[in-house]
Amino acid sequence: MAQERGRRSGPQGKEEEEWQKQELNPQSVVDVEVMEEQEAESEFVPHVHVDDFDYELPSERIAVRPCNPRDHSRLLLCVGQELLPRFPNLPPSSLLVGDGSQVFDLQFIDVPDLLPSNSLLLLNDSKVIAARIPCSKKDTGGKSEVFLLSPLMPSRDPPEALRARSGEAVWKAMIRGRRIDVGDLLVSQSMGTDGSSCAQVRVEAEVLERDGADAVVRLSWTRAGSADPEQQEQQEDLGAPLLHEVLKQVGRVPLPPYIKREADREDLVTYQTSHAQHEGSVAAPTAGLHFSERVMQRLLDKGTESLPVTLHVGAGTFKPVEANDVAEHEMHHERIIVNVSTLKGIMQVSSSRS
Repeated sequence: MAQERGRRSGPQGKEEEEWQKQELNPQSVVDVEVMEEQEAESEFVPHVHVDDFDYELPSERIAVRPCNPRDHSRLLLCVGQELLPRFPNLPPSSLLVGDGSQVFDLQFIDVPDLLPSNSLLLLNDSKVIAARIPCSKKDTGGKSEVFLLSPLMPSRDPPEALRARSGEAVWKAMIRGRRIDVGDLLVSQSMGTDGSSCAQVRVEAEVLERDGADAVVRLSWTRAGSADPEQQEQQEDLGAPLLHEVLKQVGRVPLPPYIKREADREDLVTYQTSHAQHEGSVAAPTAGLHFSERVMQRLLDKGTESLPVTLHVGAGTFKPVEANDVAEHEMHHERIIVNVSTLKGIMQVSSSRS
């Protein structure tokens, strides 16, 4: 129910003119923080109460595993009466709506037949990280969890931060556990999603700040010591492993809370889009989960172009709406990166069809 909103900042005034004049480097990126400006936008937010969205969802209707193949997921299509002639090959409708619209039961693999020829498709190529770290308090052994959200140091850019070999980093996080205060040390204590033993690496999270479940933690990690002096020397020569390698060992893929099972090795593949490239999301961009290489090839054959954007899905996906009025709900922000070559591609397509 909680979805991210925000405004995208961009070049202004003279900066915009210079940006348009310069020879654009395809590798350049426009890096934008998508932030909510609640006060400025409040007049545009309708007064909707969360109770309006209450409905019964039986547990047996919640898929705990994805469809295989992923492009065979069910697709519900509703077509207005005036648009029906555009889709002559649809199967018999399963429902007739009062205004003349018809509802059809399809599969996602049918999407290429529904999009206009020569469409432009923007794909979010963000990749989910194993952001949930099961921990225990160092002094008492009490169970806890550190759910990494976004990096602060050594870089605010997730892919760069995840490739840190410094052995130390600072992240925004959510913490679960009882009686966890600023200054407490939490130690990784379980196998990660990939099934590796956490004995290969040790992670400590020091709580620097805490406000309810929200926190800032300092992570430190080292390779586990070896009883063999020669192996120990080799490990010291290698230095600290990359953080994204560490998370694969001690972290778990953050499945949605309505999926009542632990993440496993299969989720490393199935809880990613087929076009995922850049690590940084703490939840999958679900709109893209059903796209397969087969669907993409059919779209390409039909003349549909695709361009990448990178929007790292944040904690707002998991945060419940606690305010009674939706307008009073405090949103998290998300990080979006748009390659300049993508912007040029959008402008070219727009100008060719104007």
